[in-house]
Amino acid sequence: MKILVDTNVLCALFANPERLSEESRDTLNAAASAGELCVSVASLLQLREARRNDLVSAADLEKVDKWMKLHHPQILPIDMRVLASMSAAHEKESVTDRLILATARSEECRLATFRDFHDANIEFLNCVSG
Repeated sequence: MKILVDTNVLCALFANPERLSEESRDTLNAAASAGELCVSVASLLQLREARRNDLVSAADLEKVDKWMKLHHPQILPIDMRVLASMSAAHEKESVTDRLILATARSEECRLATFRDFHDANIEFLNCVSG
């Protein structure tokens, strides 16, 4: 099964891997080795917007880019299937989170996250350490 990492997990993979539980690190490494690790274009846009607003350093953004080149995750687009699967149940979440949830739902991916989302149509990989 493909695994979609949300923006916070993507950042933790290169910046703070100790934030990830050992089980989630192993699962994500196995997915990367199998070519089943995915990143939503929404996360990549969110990181660039965060850089523009000085919430992410240029060095950290460069680390993301290097990590992406090294691991070759599948980049999942925002298309009509994603937009059509956005759930009203998550309307209190940010647009980026809603797009990531909708991408996981429409692409039938397991979602790797630190957050405690609830969605019966998505399988979650809780990445919280400890």
